[in-house]
Order: sequence, then structure tokens, then C-alpha cells
Amino acid sequence: MTYQRLKINRFVAIRNNRIMYDQLFHDGINVIRGEHSVGKSTLLDLIFYSLGGELKEKEWKSPLTQYEKVIIEVTIGTRTLTLSRQIETNNKKPYINVFEGNLDDALLNHNKWLPLGPSRSENKMSFSEFLFEALGWGQSITSEHNNLTMHQILRLLYLSQTSNSTNILRSEPHLDKESTRQAIGDFLLGLDDLSLYEIRQNIWKLRQV
Repeated sequence: MTYQRLKINRFVAIRNNRIMYDQLFHDGINVIRGEHSVGKSTLLDLIFYSLGGELKEKEWKSPLTQYEKVIIEVTIGTRTLTLSRQIETNNKKPYINVFEGNLDDALLNHNKWLPLGPSRSENKMSFSEFLFEALGWGQSITSEHNNLTMHQILRLLYLSQTSNSTNILRSEPHLDKESTRQAIGDFLLGLDDLSLYEIRQNIWKLRQV
């Protein structure tokens, strides 16, 4: 299995159908710096959200709530993808719309976006499944047959400014089930390379008959 690298190229925040914030990123390390309360954590929270992370209702504070939509252009391997997501502050999980191409082209081709929801539908994968496949991760399911999500992975990679420094995970309103913690740990530590995914999926399908 070949794992792909995800690189953020550009991030845009929109209000009243106008681009209000536009940030380019370069190869290598990007440093986000500034004085207190200038918006460093806001930018990181919105990037987290645009890639499939979920913010709790109490985390939606100004200036996060000043925007209506976020758009992020990323490179995964040789593919350039643009992801767009409406901002919802009431614990809903809005779709992520995906465009095959760069952000400028995406803004000119509104009819070529692929809408992907938080859960798999009959004929369409979820946005987490889409990104997992694009990254070469395949899919991983817990012993209770739940797929891992982008939120569960991203929260391990990002620690907010206000988080307790002794914590690894973003603060969550509830604890994951043991099977979910096991699946996340096995995946991130490389103990499960997802090569058995199809077998596990077939076993699960047979048990539903």
C-alpha cells in the first residue's frame, strides 16, 4: 500500500460570497505567528474543520462565526483537490464538496463539485472515505464495524492553544469506545496497514445476511 502526502496549498474563508481571507502555503514548514488574539487559533480551527474535523458548539465563537464557508486547496500525491465546506455552528455536520483541480478553477466551475456527506450513502462514499482512499489509507473499521473518520485522525495531529498541554487529543464531549481507540491506535502506529480491510468488510456484510 502506498501512502500519499497531503500538502495544503491555499486556504480561503468567505463571507457574503466574497473572499475575506486568502492564505497561501509553501513547501516545507509554515509558521503561523502573531500577537495574542490576532487569529492564529482561528485559522487552525478552520483548517481542521475544512478537512473534516468537527468543532463543538461552544467552540464556534467570533471570529469563526464571521465566515459562511471555507475552501481549501490541497495536493495529495499528484492530485490537486479543492474542498469546500459551509460553516454550521449548531453541531450539524455539513457536506464537504470536492473539486478535482485547483481553487481558482473550482470557483469557476460550480457544477463540477462532488458533494460528500459525513456518512456513506447507497451510491456514494463519505468525505472521510474519499480522503482516506486519496491518501492511500484504504479504510479501517473497528471491531464494532464503524469506519474511522478524518475527525478522529486530525484531532491527534492538532492541539488547540487553549488545550491542557498534558493532553494529546482535542477535548471531546465524550470518550471513544474501546474498539474505536484500538482501531485509531493500530492505524497510527502502523500495526494495521489496512491490508485486511476488504476481508473485514466482507465478513461484516456476510454477518448482515
